[in-house]
Amino acid sequence: MSEYTRIAKSKRLRYKIIQLLYLIFLILSVIQIPADWISVNGYINKYIERPEADFTDPVLEQAAKDIDAFEVLFLENVLFDKKTKQIKEPNSYSKSDIFLIDKNNGKALFDIIVKLKNWSNKLDKKDKRRIDFEKLFKLDIENGVSIGDEKGWIKWRWKNVPAIIVNNFIKELKLRILLINKNVFKEIESPKPLISFKSNISKIYVNQEVYLSLKGDSIKTIKILNNNIESYDYKIIGIDSVVFKPSVSGNYNININSEEIQFEVFPVFFPRKESIPLRLCFSGIDYKLEIETNHAKGELSVEGDENSKYNREKNEINFNISQVGWNEIKLKTKNGLIFHDSVFIKSIPTPRVTINELPSFSINKQRLNTLKFFNLIASHPSINASIYKVESYKVRWVNSNPFEETISGSKVQITNKDTESLKYIIIHSINIRMGNKIKSLEQTIIIPIL
Repeated sequence: MSEYTRIAKSKRLRYKIIQLLYLIFLILSVIQIPADWISVNGYINKYIERPEADFTDPVLEQAAKDIDAFEVLFLENVLFDKKTKQIKEPNSYSKSDIFLIDKNNGKALFDIIVKLKNWSNKLDKKDKRRIDFEKLFKLDIENGVSIGDEKGWIKWRWKNVPAIIVNNFIKELKLRILLINKNVFKEIESPKPLISFKSNISKIYVNQEVYLSLKGDSIKTIKILNNNIESYDYKIIGIDSVVFKPSVSGNYNININSEEIQFEVFPVFFPRKESIPLRLCFSGIDYKLEIETNHAKGELSVEGDENSKYNREKNEINFNISQVGWNEIKLKTKNGLIFHDSVFIKSIPTPRVTINELPSFSINKQRLNTLKFFNLIASHPSINASIYKVESYKVRWVNSNPFEETISGSKVQITNKDTESLKYIIIHSINIRMGNKIKSLEQTIIIPIL
């Protein structure tokens, strides 16, 4: 396979335009970087602003101090408004041009780089600091520093540069000096914890086994507290390891040989795929769901259902919630939560009634005489049909001697009826059981006898 793609002449201009637009996008992105971004960025700010740097040479130390002083001067005169205590006109370059070029304050930075160049020239050519200086300040050397062209360097570096970018460039100059210094910062290392997890765990849940080890010592004393209540959900393995399996959620503190580690344990929740997708249920319906509680003892609390039950042996909960909306489900003990989740309850949609044997709601006499009965079926496309049950309805037989009867159940009996003079069968006042409620439908079914 070729490493390069040949672009047709007809498309080259288009690709060049795309590259140019991408370059403009990058430039605009850089301009929008806040002046105090470096101060906010912990990693860079920690490296730049570290006050306890051990400089390898007084020239580097003085250069860093001079740049700090120049940055303060620039902020006071150009970028920072003392009255409002806010950054003023960060994207404007006119004030930075006046300060650095017209008033020739850029000379101070030029002199710092010249001093560093003279210092590096006195070092051995193989000295790492000299090599680093020549790499880091290569463009500055090529654009005026090597020949002492002060005005040329100032225009090259600072002309038409937005004030906010100037401030970042000043910080970048100090960063370069620190990179040349490079050697040692005074580290105040915090002692490494002796208690550690044996595997990477982002979150710990109830009944999840967690393995901890004690480095460099054997376990002599151990105490585990959950919200200041002592927990015994652990087992010591060997001389330096502990397997901890929390039975309830909470904020835990583990103390081993006077060494402490703290973390939070979260309650378990419905398994998203195996259980109820999107945690959507319908009001008035009985639900039986399995939860991962490991046969734990607990008291079940279901919002909107006072008769909910928890089957400890089967790790199951049974509930029937009538209250529409989000409803919390909790399994808890006096020491904390074991399970905590919620379900969204929707009202059961009103079904439509159909007849299996008469899909078109019409029948001829010949077929009618062969049928003994037909069934009424209530259903809705968004829900399981088993949720609905036809409780009762009224049937009007329109023939030479019309009459009406009330029927319980879903079957319409045809036997023992006068079908010869029958013209219509009218079904109305249909009552449907929907969960724990019965609803009367407005639907009327008229079946003509053909």
